Amino acid sequence: MIVRNAGQHPVRLAQTPLLNGAPADEQYVDFVESAWDAPGVIWYRIRPRTLAPGECAQVYVRFRKRLPGDSVRLTLPAENAPAAEADIAYTAPEAALDYVVASKDRMTLYLYGRRQPGEDTAALVAASLDGEVLANAVLYGAEFRGDVALAVARLSQPLESGAYHVAGLHLADGRVIAAQFRVLPFMFPRSSVHVPAEMCGPLHMNLATWFMRSLETCQEHDLFTSAMQQDVFGVHERVAYVLGPDEPDAKDNAGGGYDRGLGWNARRLAESGWQELVERYNGPVPSWLNMNGTVRPLNWAVYGQFGDINGFDPYPVTYYGADHAYVRESLEQVRACAAPTPVFAFLEAYGWTGGQGVPDKARGPLPAEYRQNLVQALGVGVKGLSSWVYSFGAGGWAEQDAFAEEIGRCNRLVEHIADLLILGAPIQLAANDAGTVATGTAGEEYWEKPRVWTGCLLCGPDALVLAAANHIPASKDVPPSIEPARNVTLSVTLPDFLSPVSAEEVTEEGLVPVPCQIQDGTAVIRVDELVSGKLFVLRKLPAETTR
Repeated sequence: MIVRNAGQHPVRLAQTPLLNGAPADEQYVDFVESAWDAPGVIWYRIRPRTLAPGECAQVYVRFRKRLPGDSVRLTLPAENAPAAEADIAYTAPEAALDYVVASKDRMTLYLYGRRQPGEDTAALVAASLDGEVLANAVLYGAEFRGDVALAVARLSQPLESGAYHVAGLHLADGRVIAAQFRVLPFMFPRSSVHVPAEMCGPLHMNLATWFMRSLETCQEHDLFTSAMQQDVFGVHERVAYVLGPDEPDAKDNAGGGYDRGLGWNARRLAESGWQELVERYNGPVPSWLNMNGTVRPLNWAVYGQFGDINGFDPYPVTYYGADHAYVRESLEQVRACAAPTPVFAFLEAYGWTGGQGVPDKARGPLPAEYRQNLVQALGVGVKGLSSWVYSFGAGGWAEQDAFAEEIGRCNRLVEHIADLLILGAPIQLAANDAGTVATGTAGEEYWEKPRVWTGCLLCGPDALVLAAANHIPASKDVPPSIEPARNVTLSVTLPDFLSPVSAEEVTEEGLVPVPCQIQDGTAVIRVDELVSGKLFVLRKLPAETTR
């Protein structure tokens, strides 16, 4: 539920919302005694609790299973104002606010709405910020072509870094789809855990993770750093993110098993006030919570809205010997669970030697597999990249020279289009003619999936990023035999507002023009050979070149 202070004085919201008239705390699921699918609350939050006139807050309640009935009455008391109340039906809306991002100068706001596949959705007619319609917002693709509509608004003053706001998209049928977002750094992080600071520059990394590096070290190597939860009280100006407890979703066994512990760590974090502590002592520094790609998707939903940024680590090779489609498929699901919160990908980069978390007889990914995973992650809209792990003692890539070189090349490639990636949201416009191939886990290829996968990002009103990834077969104990895809035609159905376009391939050296034909409103790019993955940028041609 979204609430707005429509009065003339600050309002302090109560600590606990009411569900059907009873405090949310009284409807908690008991992790030890209750059935795994018992109805009730896992955790809830209210952000922020003090509202200046005109400001908005969001009440978020996460159920394990919804309470009985067709709807829930949500009541939010306030210490110095009447309670706000709403009846919320248990029905999925036909569209949702998918992603919100402010420009680098925080003066322009990009709001992406996403239609649910197969649903009829009224057209987008307006956009709002904190309940006020943005009179100068320009709408693109208002009919949700490719399932996405975009509103772009120039603001009268810059948004404050770290501030909470509520964005709204208004549909022609009168419905308003709204959600809270936090103003985050305009940064696309490139990192890997525990990399020495002096190596980050040569590998085109701009962020040092895991533990916080000193201000002097960051300045010397032109880096930002993350901090862990124990560093909350000691951050400095180069701290970009505060990492929460790593993979709490994989440790939900307080009740004696994963079937009974779902969300236990999330509740502990919510009740401890951890997020509020980060905000109080670190101001605009956002929180970053990682989820584990080897536990059930239900956990991703439970944790997907918790951090200001949600990280996720799909591990197809080391754990599963799985087809690499798992990377895009899991990340797509996590994006849906987290929206409009951004998602960072923690790509697999370990398993060459025994060590922390490395299963027996595991192998690390090939350089080509890493690039293929990276291209998929970018193509589904992640907003940052890291990987686990550099340390040799944890089975990492410290002594894998070829792999390290590929990480550096990939980071350099991403560096050229980082600003576009920050602005981008996935849109269903891309296709190819490569056909399908049997996929699955090693020795059990039961599903037909694309021989070449294509993903597309709408990056504001003037550009698209196109990702194309070759199928690399599943293998567990031995590296796969990679068969390049040859003579592939990639196609992108162009929105009316983004036609015609020019095309460039993204390489380590920069963006290189490539031939692009426009046929009946579709951009066509032909690729002679695709070994791992490629990225392309399609830009709207200036008006004078189309006359």
